[in-house]
Amino acid sequence: MKKLVLIILLFAVVSCKYDNHKQQYFFAKFAQWDSQLPDQYLQIADSLSLIKPDELSTKNRHYHTLLTSISGAFSGRIMSEDSALNIAKNWYQARKDFRNACRALIFNSSNLDKQYERLKEAEDLFVRHKVNDPLTEAYLYMYLSESIIRPSSGVSLSRQTALQKSEVFKRLSVSIFKNIGRLRDAQNLLINSYSRQMFISREKQLESLKEIESFDTIYPEVRSKLLINYANYYFSINDTVGFKYLRDFLNYKDNNFFEQLSEKSILLRMSEEYRLIGKMDSSLHYATLYNNHLLELPSVEFNGYRNLSLVYEAMGDIKNAYKYLQLYQRSYNYKQSSQYQDVLLQKIAAEKEHAKQVKQLQRERSAALYGSALVIVLLFATVGLSLFKNRRGSIGNARAEEEYKAQIAELNELYKRSKFTNEVLKASAGLMPVFIDSMAKEAARSRKVSGETFDNILNNISSLRQSGRDIISDIAKSEEFAGFFPEIASYKELSSYERVVLALFEMGYSPKEISNLISTTPASVRSIKAKIKDKLPSLSMSGEGENQAEDN
Repeated sequence: MKKLVLIILLFAVVSCKYDNHKQQYFFAKFAQWDSQLPDQYLQIADSLSLIKPDELSTKNRHYHTLLTSISGAFSGRIMSEDSALNIAKNWYQARKDFRNACRALIFNSSNLDKQYERLKEAEDLFVRHKVNDPLTEAYLYMYLSESIIRPSSGVSLSRQTALQKSEVFKRLSVSIFKNIGRLRDAQNLLINSYSRQMFISREKQLESLKEIESFDTIYPEVRSKLLINYANYYFSINDTVGFKYLRDFLNYKDNNFFEQLSEKSILLRMSEEYRLIGKMDSSLHYATLYNNHLLELPSVEFNGYRNLSLVYEAMGDIKNAYKYLQLYQRSYNYKQSSQYQDVLLQKIAAEKEHAKQVKQLQRERSAALYGSALVIVLLFATVGLSLFKNRRGSIGNARAEEEYKAQIAELNELYKRSKFTNEVLKASAGLMPVFIDSMAKEAARSRKVSGETFDNILNNISSLRQSGRDIISDIAKSEEFAGFFPEIASYKELSSYERVVLALFEMGYSPKEISNLISTTPASVRSIKAKIKDKLPSLSMSGEGENQAEDN
């Protein structure tokens, strides 16, 4: 039995040390990702999705939830539900970590109708507790500037007042971004908020665009949107300068905005704008480019024929207008036919087969490469092993013996430490029932003085006893307990608390020793033992009839 206890203790110590190191590693990794999150949120979101929250401690699980929420907010994802994030927010707030509590409120992207309320709560926490985090403060005011003008936010302000407050929040955010050197964020905030300025004068709209252009360096995604917004502005005042900005957009080399606003839409826009001002030759030129571009796409679209028909109709060329309208109708009807669908399915199947063959070829090349590397490594390992065996001799044996002795010494030291710790726990644990009984007696004496004090003391004693039972019950729910005592873990008739007591009896402890370990009285332990025997009549419990003198 003593050997079994020693093995259990050793296993528990090693498991605890391993889990502790594992959680420290996760926390350090999360902290590193946290510092990189504003610039690498897509890659970090992918890394976070590979981690199972069940493997994390409470602290790391809440950190994981928070970082997942922030990366999702940066990438524009809407959360389906926020229960885990709300739990994390309350956990951080209970521990006075107001920075992370604020971040849990700011980057909560679920139920946007209540976003303004959450942001105002975050602002109150931020100001009241003097949180020192300029970057989070900048994002707070950025989101406030967006949410206050959302019609569904429930803000009881006029449209004009909401727009004015939105502008104040935006200016605060831009100023903070500039002060901490986050110019990309400042530029993106300015360009993205431009669409909300439709209610202000043309002069103010132009000032906003000029403000963005005044930066020494304009980032590529901001430059693309700036060119489009300049074009929209000039077209809105019937100024042909808008065409210059559309051409600049088409020629811009670092244009990543094409993923959202493709070349075909710009060609169509230019054709339509030229048609509106009566420049039919230019309209026809860009309509032809638009049509050719569509026909070159893998999906083969035919809307270009329809646009050409509209241009020829505006030019008064009814013959060509009718020709391209017929082409559009025939193409549209063909695209809806089963023949086209069959061709499309065959094409998709051919593309999938080609992709499959490419992957297979890549796998074969990788296998050949790894195989060659493995042969080389094995060759060197064989040569090295031969040399090592020739030189090892007695020195190797002596070293192995020393390592074995060191391991034995380490195990002895670990046993000594565990044994001493167990004795200390046994000596101190028995004091808790005595203390609780003393407090109960003192409470009874104080009842004459104050009934409220008496009730409070009894409630605290009851809460303390219940907390102790809950902590001990959690032991029986762990995987380690099921591994150590599989048979006891299978007794579903018993409560978790009773399974722990039964395990202690099986290990040879007396009721008095058990009462010391779980901070209760020997009588309570014997009562629990009787309940276990009632639930499991066929069970033969260890220690029956032993240690009676000690019990008394």
